[in-house]
Amino acid sequence: MSARHTYLPSGYYSGNKFGDLSAAFFDGALESKATFDSGVDGINNDVYGEALWNQVNLKTNLFGAMPKIDATSASTSIDDPRPKTFRVAHNPPTVDDVGEGGAIPTAQTYDVEEVSATPKRSPLVMESTVLQEINAQLQDGLGLDELDILSEDYLERSIERDNLTAPVSSGGTAYADENNITSIDRVVASADEEANAQDTADNALTDGDLDVYDIDRSAVGSWADAYVDHNAASGDRQLTASLFDDFLDAYFENGTAVRENAVIVSGRDTLRVLGDLKNDEVYAEVGSTPGSRESAGDSGESRLGQDVNTRVSTWDGIPMLPVESMPSDTLSRIYVFDFSDKVVNGVNYGPKIGIENYMAPYVESAGQGQDQGFLSIGEFKNKVLYLMYHEVVCRDFGAQGKLRDLSE
Repeated sequence: MSARHTYLPSGYYSGNKFGDLSAAFFDGALESKATFDSGVDGINNDVYGEALWNQVNLKTNLFGAMPKIDATSASTSIDDPRPKTFRVAHNPPTVDDVGEGGAIPTAQTYDVEEVSATPKRSPLVMESTVLQEINAQLQDGLGLDELDILSEDYLERSIERDNLTAPVSSGGTAYADENNITSIDRVVASADEEANAQDTADNALTDGDLDVYDIDRSAVGSWADAYVDHNAASGDRQLTASLFDDFLDAYFENGTAVRENAVIVSGRDTLRVLGDLKNDEVYAEVGSTPGSRESAGDSGESRLGQDVNTRVSTWDGIPMLPVESMPSDTLSRIYVFDFSDKVVNGVNYGPKIGIENYMAPYVESAGQGQDQGFLSIGEFKNKVLYLMYHEVVCRDFGAQGKLRDLSE
């Protein structure tokens, strides 16, 4: 049987389009019969940019400002800075009163104490399932590599917000039982503060709350005290210029800090008040005729006026460092640090206060394609571990200060 051939009219090949013929067949425009718009299910798929737009404040001014001390290996020389441990001298001897031709006085001594810090740790683990990794390749998704981009920044943020600037609480975790890096609120403290002051929730501090390293502050005397100005249990007092100046005078007079090396650290609320107080002392002579506008964005402009800036960044020459989260009563507490090196008999023993790193920052991956595979994890997941062993070590308590119990 011969094959049958169907011949289309010549018009199908002579310029008439299939859509035109279809429209004619339906007796009207095709669009009027079935419209595919953006609301039809499955017609469009959102495609997201590969960048992760972080919405978290990642500023870590205090962690960044504190000196980092490499203690990844112990020194073999006793003259070099040694990790974890140090000795302090206090209770200096006095000059004897000897008459003419008198006997040689009895020899005197001063006290020597040994201090030992405990290394703390800061771990952070990120993970994603194997199925999510596959979906990230097949679709517009995020795999572990993309999710891990911000991990290091998040780690530093957590170290500062959750630990370094955390307030000490009444009856809280003792130093020996604390696994994370020590708070500056515990390091920059005094026995008198522990005996008489309250925590940020207005609960009386108890014996041991402010002990640090192997130091029992209530038992060792003043050698382990930072200079702390508190208001006991009497409530917060207004932060004034005279209160702050008196604190600084006493801090420099009673301690070992050098004014040229001091740094003021507090929250933005307290630094705003200090700025307002200092602005009261600032006078600017300007011309009588307004002459400038400041641009904002593409086409915005400020009102016509003088360009006068009196925002202060120092207090009598001492830099003021804003930190996002600080121990706070009504206002954030003020800390004054001397980060300069401790030099004894010409030997540099490193910063008076800083962060000692006992192990280089450690990163380990496990999962698909890694040395440690799924069997080592016990799950079908890919994991990344960030780990730091470190501690805040203060070798000169008298060079650090704290002004607390403040209100506006």
